[in-house]
Amino acid sequence: SGSNLTIDPGAFILMGSLYIYGDLKAIGTSQAPIVFTSRYDVEGGTPAPGDWGTIAIRPDGSATFDYTEVRYGGSYSATYYGMIHAAEGTSLSVTNSILEYSATEGISSEAVEPVIIGNAISNCASSGIEIHTTGTNPQIRDNVINNCSYPIYILADYLTDSVLITNNSGSGNTNQYIYLGSIN
Repeated sequence: SGSNLTIDPGAFILMGSLYIYGDLKAIGTSQAPIVFTSRYDVEGGTPAPGDWGTIAIRPDGSATFDYTEVRYGGSYSATYYGMIHAAEGTSLSVTNSILEYSATEGISSEAVEPVIIGNAISNCASSGIEIHTTGTNPQIRDNVINNCSYPIYILADYLTDSVLITNNSGSGNTNQYIYLGSIN
């Protein structure tokens, strides 16, 4: 709790699961992205969706991902799902990143104000982006979401006036529309 983890540009991380109780800053560059992936992506063998679990941001934690590549994760758990999962009471920003080959969601967020901008998300067995909360103010824009069950899936009891979901595109999704539903 209260700890900070900063990952340098160009880092290559072989994943299991990562639980963030403080602050994570994974800020790469376009020439040196930070890569979170399966050990099979490096050590040989055939990487597959679900080879590792999740990057879970726990309550009161925060995570910033910029110029990252996250792939071959999202193994199903009754508690955490998605390659990146932000619990309620967290802060999440994912920008300029590539998320691909998830056994569940690319990004799953219960954060109140997630920022998800300028990403390429593909080949997720479930949604590319899933927002699940009692109230939310997401910024979801300029993403390309391909070959997922839903590109964007939102379950919320209410959405605030400043919701910004715009300029997202994609193809090959099972359901080629944004799903909006209520938790209750």
